[in-house]
Amino acid sequence: MTLEELVAKQEISELLHRYCRGIDRFDRDLVRSCYHDDADDDHGIFRGGPDALIAFLKEFLGTMTTATMHTPANVIVSLDGDTAGAESHILAWHRLLGDDGPPKNATVGGRYVDRLERRQGEWRIAQRAVVWDWTNVEPVGEEFDPGPHAVSGRRDRTDLSYTVLQQQPVPLTG
Repeated sequence: MTLEELVAKQEISELLHRYCRGIDRFDRDLVRSCYHDDADDDHGIFRGGPDALIAFLKEFLGTMTTATMHTPANVIVSLDGDTAGAESHILAWHRLLGDDGPPKNATVGGRYVDRLERRQGEWRIAQRAVVWDWTNVEPVGEEFDPGPHAVSGRRDRTDLSYTVLQQQPVPLTG
């Protein structure tokens, strides 16, 4: 494997992680930066382009969840010049608002199957299909209280990670 191939695989892996971070922080610019303008996305519950995906996620995640955590793993990339294929296992956790009841945890085990293209030196998703391998929904159990001085995760630009990573996002909720 050449150094150029290793760099390309690292850039693609970081793109996949950036996408998950953008979803969890409600950062529309970060999510949008992962897709080419003419990309297609098939989440099963949504099919369309990147701007329509962002609008869907803003509505779906913004009204049905209070927190999410998308964890990519087992990333496999196959390169062919300026195109690539990638499969990433995804463990996606969602805190669902309760329908007139207590909140629930919904967990999805699946895979992102992507075709990526490098255009003008930048890798982005050209086509994505989400493969749903399993789902689980269960009531929220007893929760641990980390105390009043614990740093809590935020779904906007006030999340501590933005200070550390020095990025200025535009949140999906904005």
